[in-house]
Amino acid sequence: MVHSTAERESVDRIAHLTSIAIDRRAVDDRLRHQALHDSLTGLPNRQQLLSRVSAMSDGEGGAVDGDDAGAEDPATGGPPAAASP
Repeated sequence: MVHSTAERESVDRIAHLTSIAIDRRAVDDRLRHQALHDSLTGLPNRQQLLSRVSAMSDGEGGAVDGDDAGAEDPATGGPPAAASP
């Protein structure tokens, strides 16, 4: 199958633009990681901690405190019953 020069140029342009988009995504991911992690240890930094705590307190990530967060009563499938005094 013979391809015209115009078709070949179009394919080359698409490949080039795709390459640019992939490189840009990699740079964005690297910058996001650098912004949210300590450069020496690689551990999450304060900004990421505050972001996660905020998301959790807004109900996006579950309970912020409590030892039985996410626990359920196997008999009812609901929250665990309160302990008797």
